[in-house]
Amino acid sequence: MLLNFEHINKNGIDYVLVPEKNFKEIQEQLEDAEDLRQLRADRAANSGNPKYTHEEVLKELGMKD
Repeated sequence: MLLNFEHINKNGIDYVLVPEKNFKEIQEQLEDAEDLRQLRADRAANSGNPKYTHEEVLKELGMKD
């Protein structure tokens, strides 16, 4: 991703202006990274716990007898 941005300083504070398109791309990437982090944490927390087959899940959800 090629970013276009502009640095400005106002009242001694540095800011970075990013076009909306780039901002939305960055936001999506951050959300994807957070989803991946959560997935990895959940997998680690569930490590060693019993796994269920597709058939068992369907039965538990009442979708199969």
